[in-house]
Amino acid sequence: ERQITIIPEIEMPGHSRAALVAYPEYSCFQYDKELPTGGYVGDNWDFSDPFCAGKDSTFFFLQDILDEVIELFPSEYIHIGGDECSKNRWTQCPKCQDRIKNEGLKDEFELQSYFIQRIEKYINSKGRKIIGWQEILEGGINPSATIMPWKGTTALEVCVEAAKEGHDIVMSPSTYMYFNREWPNGDFVEGKALELKNIYNYNPIPNGLENKFHKAIIGVEACAWSEHTQTFKDVEYQTMPRIAALAEVGWTAHKNFDDFSSKLEILKAKYKKLDINYYIPFPTGLDDRTVFTDKANIELEVSQQNLIIRYTTNGSDPIKSSTEYKGIFTIDKTTTLKIATFDKYGQRSLVKTGMLVKQNFKKPDTLKQPKKGVKYSIIYDKFISAEQVGGITEKEGILDEIKLPKYKQGKELGFVFDGFINIPEKSIYTFGLSSRDGSILEIGDEIVVDHDGFHNDYVTVINAKGEKEKKIFFKKGEIALDKGLHQFKIRYFNWGNNPSIKLVIESPNLEKQEIKQSMLFN
Repeated sequence: ERQITIIPEIEMPGHSRAALVAYPEYSCFQYDKELPTGGYVGDNWDFSDPFCAGKDSTFFFLQDILDEVIELFPSEYIHIGGDECSKNRWTQCPKCQDRIKNEGLKDEFELQSYFIQRIEKYINSKGRKIIGWQEILEGGINPSATIMPWKGTTALEVCVEAAKEGHDIVMSPSTYMYFNREWPNGDFVEGKALELKNIYNYNPIPNGLENKFHKAIIGVEACAWSEHTQTFKDVEYQTMPRIAALAEVGWTAHKNFDDFSSKLEILKAKYKKLDINYYIPFPTGLDDRTVFTDKANIELEVSQQNLIIRYTTNGSDPIKSSTEYKGIFTIDKTTTLKIATFDKYGQRSLVKTGMLVKQNFKKPDTLKQPKKGVKYSIIYDKFISAEQVGGITEKEGILDEIKLPKYKQGKELGFVFDGFINIPEKSIYTFGLSSRDGSILEIGDEIVVDHDGFHNDYVTVINAKGEKEKKIFFKKGEIALDKGLHQFKIRYFNWGNNPSIKLVIESPNLEKQEIKQSMLFN
């Protein structure tokens, strides 16, 4: 009725841990009893554990599911996933190794190709075609399969390979098409490529793709992976109005962002009437935590015109009747400041909260016989937060700077750094902490930087030339410190994914720099 085709996706062979918990007989070792904890790609990314490729019963199980799916969905295509398959289980599974030997396969990658091709033949026998993520190209696949490139860095390479082999292509690069990624907020720049203008101007035909291959690209798809969205209102916020930009990427030959923006104002009125929770940018200029000793000047701005900034200082979220921001104002006591923007239809942005903390300068600690360097300890355990890091120490020692000591590669582990920083003068200092996975910096009894959770140590930014580049990301925090030695502690965890940690310091009279050896004592 609405010219929409719903295409189901049944993920295989990886991303299947949830199914294996329910049906452990189709796993390699039948011990998938617990729900996955999540994490990064690789052998530790347990929700991407695969079905056992060595058991014929696995394929009968999946064929039975596909029979039901095909009956329910009349679409020409059935999506079978095929991406991010952790192969660690297969290397250890006797049945999978037997399959590799008996089928004359080279390795576990060709085993994945065998798996996909076997499923493809079954779906083709039912009069349907498959769609899969770009990994299904590995090892070869029937030309009737449609390929979906999703890794922004390999889009051209994948398109050339797929087009040469006769495949149709649907573009879904994460750089522009992963709508679950946060809207850019001025502080964390990972989502910069996902600004509305950049999505609108996205060209699905990669630069450098020969003209003869352009016809292979038949469409675009955006993704909103739901582990990032707790409610459907969150889904709306992440996708509206990005989805309008996506639509014009798909069907408009001559794009004009100014024209699109004017149409968008009309569309927003419809969104509001339908109670759709669409995005508007929130103000910038407010940090999560700002320290001052006398007064703090607050200067806010918003990236679009015709938006009003409103704020509160009593802990409540701003509403349409809250105080309107009309210029710089001052705060002279510890305050919870909340800010948001409103458009003419009354739609509110996300609320940004900042703690404005009035402090006295923290007095230095006394250390009778300071020795150079910082203490470290290593704990091999699977932590899910830096707060948890502790327990039986397997290795400890002294380092002359804050860096990673020698450790067992590929292991889940935690580090603790403990020592004193020699502060050169009384001032308000900003500390920046960068880490791959979570870290926390404490000075004295105060958490100054909370950079906990699973994350990378860099962000992708758009430079002045409009090109993507990676940049180290530092989570920042402030504290007022007197001259002298101040005790600090860093707790850090990593899931065996190339651990990395850096600590930088700056103040009005000190340029941003990594902590020098001469500043560290124990």
